[in-house]
Amino acid sequence: MKTEITVGMRVEFDSEYGPQRGVVVGVQKDIGNAQGFAVVEVDHALSGMTQCVPLVNLQAEAVAA
Repeated sequence: MKTEITVGMRVEFDSEYGPQRGVVVGVQKDIGNAQGFAVVEVDHALSGMTQCVPLVNLQAEAVAA
């Protein structure tokens, strides 16, 4: 079962630059096709740099015990 993606959640996703990680700062729906996407502040990028990622491409980051 896939975890629901919410604001503040740490997530992982693949991009054209390889695997990325970050924190969700917003969740919205596309006006054209109603597909859900998240605005993710990417780790190890310029402060405040975000990337829009379809929700189906996100995974909740595993928590290390």
